[in-house]
Amino acid sequence: MKNENTESLFPELLGTEPKKNIKVVKSISSEIVKPMAFSFSKLSLYEECSLKYKFKYIDKLPEEPKFYFALGHSVHNAMEFMYAVKSPPFPELRDVLKEFKREWKTKNWMQKGYKDSAHEEKDYSKAVEMLKAYYEKHHKTFIVPFLLEYSADVEADGLRVRIIADKINYLGNGEIEIVDYKTGKNISRSADQVHLYQKICELDPRLKDKIHQIYGDRVQSVKVRNMEYYYIPGLKEIKFERAPDKDIEKLWDRVLKAADGVRAAEFEPNPGELQCKFCDFKANCPIFTNNKSIITDEKEPINYDKDEEYSKLAALVDEYGKMFNRVNSFNKELENIKTEILKVFKKKKISSYSGKNYGLNTKKTEKWTFEDREAIINILKTQGLYDRVLAPVLKNIVDVLNDESLPESVRKKIKEQGDKKEIFNFEVNNISGR
Repeated sequence: MKNENTESLFPELLGTEPKKNIKVVKSISSEIVKPMAFSFSKLSLYEECSLKYKFKYIDKLPEEPKFYFALGHSVHNAMEFMYAVKSPPFPELRDVLKEFKREWKTKNWMQKGYKDSAHEEKDYSKAVEMLKAYYEKHHKTFIVPFLLEYSADVEADGLRVRIIADKINYLGNGEIEIVDYKTGKNISRSADQVHLYQKICELDPRLKDKIHQIYGDRVQSVKVRNMEYYYIPGLKEIKFERAPDKDIEKLWDRVLKAADGVRAAEFEPNPGELQCKFCDFKANCPIFTNNKSIITDEKEPINYDKDEEYSKLAALVDEYGKMFNRVNSFNKELENIKTEILKVFKKKKISSYSGKNYGLNTKKTEKWTFEDREAIINILKTQGLYDRVLAPVLKNIVDVLNDESLPESVRKKIKEQGDKKEIFNFEVNNISGR
C-alpha cells in the first residue's frame, strides 16, 4: 500500500523548543527543528490509540505483514498501470492482468501475511475478478488522468503533511477531482481522508506548475471541486462535494491536536475490541503484560508453560515488572523529598543549597495547559494572533502571553482558558568527589 511515513520522527519528540549549542551556519533565522512529518494514517492511528502510535512511529517496533495490505498494494499497482498513458490507447485487459500477476508474484504467501497458500490463491482469484469487472464497466470511457499516485509533502502550521492521491483528474479552470481507490469492504467511511487531501492539494504550489506544464493553463490557485472513494470490489463510487472551510478547519484542528499530543509525548493506551484484536504490539502494551489471554487466530491454544521461549519471556517480563515497580517507588520517594526541599526553599527564599556531598540548584519554569482548544483558537483569530502562533502548541501560546505588546484584556481572556503550574527543576552537583 501507500507509504506515507518515510521520514524519521525523532524531531517530533523535540517539540518546538530550539536545540541548544548548535551552530547555525546559514543565517540567524534558519529553522533548526524541522517540521513534524504527519499524514492521515498517523492522525487515524493516534486517535485510535496513541500508545500504538508510539510503538509504530516512535519506537518503530516490528509488525507482522498484513495480507489485506498485500492485496491492496497489488490492485493499486494494476490500476496505476491501467491508466498510466500520456494519450490513448490504454492497455488491454490481458496486459493489466499480466502486470497484476507480475507484481503479485514478487512475494510468497508467507511474506504477504497469509496463513497458507490456499488463502493467497483465493485472494488472487478475487482480485483478478475485481479488475476484470472494473475494466469491463469503465474501459470505454477511460480518460487520461492529470496525475497518478501523486505524492505531496506540504508544510503548514509547523507540520510537513504527506498525502498520496491515487488519481487526480483535471476539470479545467484550476479545478481538480480526487479519486481514492478502496479494495476493502464497502463500509460507512468518513470523508476525513479526502478532506485532508483537499486542504493539502490546495496548499501545494507544485500543482499550479504541473497544470501549466501539462495543459498550458496558467491558474492563480488550485481548487478541489469534488472527491470520491471508489470501492473496486463492488464497483461503487461514493462521491463527496468540496468540503466547506468550516469542516476543513475542524479536521485541521484535530491534526494539530494530535501533533501536540505527539510533541508532548502523550501516549496512553486506548483498549477496545477492534483496536486490540489485530494489534501487533500486545507484548509491549501495559494492558496485556499481566494478561495471558492474548487474542490469537491459532486453532490450537498455545501451551505457555511448556514452550521454552515463553517461559524465558515470562521470567523477563517478571524481572522488568519488578524493576519498573522499583523505579516508580524511587521516583515517588524522590518527588516527596523534592516537595520537602521546595517548602524550605520557598520559606527561606533561596534557590540553591549544599549538603556534605551534594549541591542543589533549582530553576523555576511555568507550565500552562489549555483544556478548551477551540476557545483559545477563537481568541487568537479574533485578535489577529493566529498567524503568529501557527500551530497553537503550548510554547507558541505562552510566547503570545508573554509578549509585552499584547493587550491586557486579551491576555486575561487567554489566561482564563488555561491552568498554570510552577515547575521546579533541580540540578544536582557532586561536591564530595564520590
